[in-house]
Amino acid sequence: MLKQHASCNRRLFNAGCCKFKLKQTEPPNERASAMVELAIVLPLLMLICIGTIEYSRMFSSKEIMSLAAREAANEAFRECYETSPAFCSDGVTSAIDACLERYVLGIGDQISKGLPGVGVIMSMYAQDKLGTISQIGSAEYDPEDIAASHFSVPIIQANFNALLVNKKSIVVAEIFYNHPVTFKVDFIPRIQLYEATVF
Repeated sequence: MLKQHASCNRRLFNAGCCKFKLKQTEPPNERASAMVELAIVLPLLMLICIGTIEYSRMFSSKEIMSLAAREAANEAFRECYETSPAFCSDGVTSAIDACLERYVLGIGDQISKGLPGVGVIMSMYAQDKLGTISQIGSAEYDPEDIAASHFSVPIIQANFNALLVNKKSIVVAEIFYNHPVTFKVDFIPRIQLYEATVF
């Protein structure tokens, strides 16, 4: 399509002095196909971006939980171990419960600032002279009722018997967290993260 230059008038046009330029227009079918391609690709790009953000947040939460579980189990074992050999005494068991309770509340209050609604369970197991394994203490911090221990006496006996032979007692720290998604969608549930340390 030829378009007359703005500086032309009828007299110059008749004299053959006007300049013309060709106006190029994109065919309508190409613009429509570009819009269709964008409509297909854009949701995929958004899903990739959202997935990357969620994975980064989840990885950060797991790192916080892992560090907290290690520190809690380590410190609780060192402080609560002194009373554990005489675990047959009810008074000693109560003392161990109180010791674990102090650490559970401390670690729960600390990490709940960054991970609201976190649940913490700490338990201590010991082996007597006859080789019998028993749970001698436990404590729980679970404001949202999401924690359920994955450990029991049979599990400890099956998987950590050799460790108990050498140490006589162990502390298990478990941390639970329902990780919320950034963009709240009804059909996407919270992902429960779990971290445990045996010391």
